[in-house]
Amino acid sequence: TGTTATEHVYAEPHPYDVALAVNDDDGGLGTHAVVLTVLSAQEAVSVLQAYIRTLPNGAFVGNPVDRKAALHGKLELAKKSIDLGMYRLAINRLVLDVRNKADACLGVQRINNWILHANPKDDWITPCPAQLDIRAMVDDLVHYLLILETGGEPPQRPVRWSSP
Repeated sequence: TGTTATEHVYAEPHPYDVALAVNDDDGGLGTHAVVLTVLSAQEAVSVLQAYIRTLPNGAFVGNPVDRKAALHGKLELAKKSIDLGMYRLAINRLVLDVRNKADACLGVQRINNWILHANPKDDWITPCPAQLDIRAMVDDLVHYLLILETGGEPPQRPVRWSSP
């Protein structure tokens, strides 16, 4: 019994073979292998766009068609920033224009030196599971963009927010 976690940052979009082997105290061995496909930043934004597109209309505050279109447009601007190598601008677009529209379930968070107070009045997407999914996708993408911005070196400590 017990749990363990490990983390590895892949620098290039590519399918990777990942294997896990576990030895127990009784000499037993268990293995599992999977193929992990790492997406490019643009592909990750497209996955986020598709996720938002598939949310039911009842998940949105206000007109769901307008909200989905606006978020799609904001994500397209983030993609263009990525294409131009303007990673900090893309990070700010993702955090300020997308993540902040789905964060009330998160309450007050401390991220690096920032204290973020989620404002439910700013939210366009209300179900907590959807908010958590969007937050995770944006945060992972921000982390990857920070790696690209630094020339392939992962940040020294986890970074989940970009200053404007």
